[in-house]
Amino acid sequence: MPIDDIAAPLHAPPHSLGLELLVAASQCTDLERCHDLINQFLMRQRMPPADGPQQPPTALHASSDPHIQDILHQFLIEGTTEGIWLVDRDWQTTYANRALAQMLGCSPAEMLGLPIAHFMDEEGIQLAQALMARREQGIQETHEFQFVNRTGGKVWALVVTIPLLDRAGVFSGSVALVLDVTESKLAELTLLKQQALMQYAEQVGKIGSWEWDSEQRQITLSQGFLRIHGIEDVGAADIHDPWAFVVAEDRPNIQKLLEETKLGAGPFVVEHRSVRRNDGKICHLRTQGSALRDAAGKYLGFVGVSQDVTDRKQAEQELKESEERLRFALDATSEGVWDWNIQSGEVFFSDQWLRQLGYSRDNFTAHIDSWRNIVHPDDRPLVERTLQEYFDGHTVTYECENRLRTCSGPYRYNLDRGKVVEWSSEGKPLRMVGTDLDITQRKQAELAQAQLAAIVESSHDAIVGQDLEGRITSWNQGAECLYGYKAAEVIGEDVVSLLPAQGKPELQALFAQVRSGEPMKSIDTICIGKDGRVLDVSLTVSPVKDNKGIVIGISTSARDIADRKRIEAELRQSERQYRLLAENMLDVVWVMDVESGRFTYVSPSVERLRGYTVDEVLSQTALEAITRNRRQC
Repeated sequence: MPIDDIAAPLHAPPHSLGLELLVAASQCTDLERCHDLINQFLMRQRMPPADGPQQPPTALHASSDPHIQDILHQFLIEGTTEGIWLVDRDWQTTYANRALAQMLGCSPAEMLGLPIAHFMDEEGIQLAQALMARREQGIQETHEFQFVNRTGGKVWALVVTIPLLDRAGVFSGSVALVLDVTESKLAELTLLKQQALMQYAEQVGKIGSWEWDSEQRQITLSQGFLRIHGIEDVGAADIHDPWAFVVAEDRPNIQKLLEETKLGAGPFVVEHRSVRRNDGKICHLRTQGSALRDAAGKYLGFVGVSQDVTDRKQAEQELKESEERLRFALDATSEGVWDWNIQSGEVFFSDQWLRQLGYSRDNFTAHIDSWRNIVHPDDRPLVERTLQEYFDGHTVTYECENRLRTCSGPYRYNLDRGKVVEWSSEGKPLRMVGTDLDITQRKQAELAQAQLAAIVESSHDAIVGQDLEGRITSWNQGAECLYGYKAAEVIGEDVVSLLPAQGKPELQALFAQVRSGEPMKSIDTICIGKDGRVLDVSLTVSPVKDNKGIVIGISTSARDIADRKRIEAELRQSERQYRLLAENMLDVVWVMDVESGRFTYVSPSVERLRGYTVDEVLSQTALEAITRNRRQC
């Protein structure tokens, strides 16, 4: 077979060519020619691979030439660091080199005669059965496989398997090249195929390798590199300039690094931008490379790896924007944020946390003890107990209301909430983050509301709350005394049930006015008690509004005015009797307002005695009425 017939294509990795040289050597019947092919293989083995092994084109034919077998045997032992595994038609091991035996934790002699299933688990055996069937059909392929070594450890390998055919073309066994990829970083594995590169890309990012031959002015690019740049067909791309992808503004820096590396500066690492061919979008790459030199140190070109870090760059930008949004949000919110390293006691307090208490980073130490010192002494036991209950798993989150001392001295009410975000392997809390919310106004409002509720409850007036539909929502002790109903008997009932039939229209109209937003109304009316008694009450109806001024209910305050009504009736009766007496007396009876100096009442006998009518006397001052006598005029 002429060497030209097995020459690798432009972008084929060197290892693929080496494997084809091995194929050619196995088929060669000329001893000198076989030596030449093996030597070429060994030279190719010393060259850095570009993009992982490629599939050889044909199956190997076992050679009967003993000289060829000796040469191949010597090559297998001394010419490669990869594992080489030969099995017969029954899949029993007939040969294993030192590299393979070491990989599987055995000696070559110990492996002889063992079936390949000896180095597989149950899942591997099932997978191998399908692969062995393909070998028996004469199909060669490259795949990843997980073996089990002598100690039971898992060994991941990239396996290139080739079926062996005798002169009659009948399957007689298989040979495999085995590369251990268990501990290596995928970024450093240039012998992996696209599957391994894709696996690495999924784990740590997309990787592509490249090689620049300075003398031939030829660039070799891996499939991963092409994929990064949106190129499916390298032939159609017609790539001659190794830096044609790089954004123009970034080229001078790369060219400078290349020149320095060429002159002996060593490997370089640079981040730059490149343009994708398929859509013109910009991608960010991290490229590292080094100069290729011959044994004499002569510069031959460059070899390197480029990693697509576009996602990382975008993540960094998004993180930056997120941090800015968070900072703006924290500045705008009334909540302060804290981050507590529980082991060291160090605490990060946000600017808002410090600001709402009047502290600064200069006068407040970022430590948990500083926080404990400003907790109100009466609240410390509650805080410690609540925190410990959370650490012990009795609550889902930590939440506690407490009082904190401000920088100026007064305490303010605070709602403290937090959650552990990092635990040790022993279940101990390591890091906790949370927020503090100033609830002073809320607590003051709650206190005022509690005081108001106490006043309402202790009031002798019957104070009743109702919603906009007229259903009773609250009922104080005064209401129980006045109406005779317990709160449980009337809560949820219609307030109209307390009104007599003749009073309902008037009160319903009054309720409607208040519901529409009109101010407080007061009237004297009657209500019905639990025992059926008619109650004289002074009723005040007020709207209940929310913090936006919207009417959300009605409050009524009723006061028993039975005694007042009785006194008023007695007063009216007394006044009638007094008038009757005064108007029938011969003497003049009068009542004078001392402040105004005028009479407010004069008996009719004044006209007979003084000559003035009652109206005339009331229109004069008391002095005029006393000193002037019409009869004398």
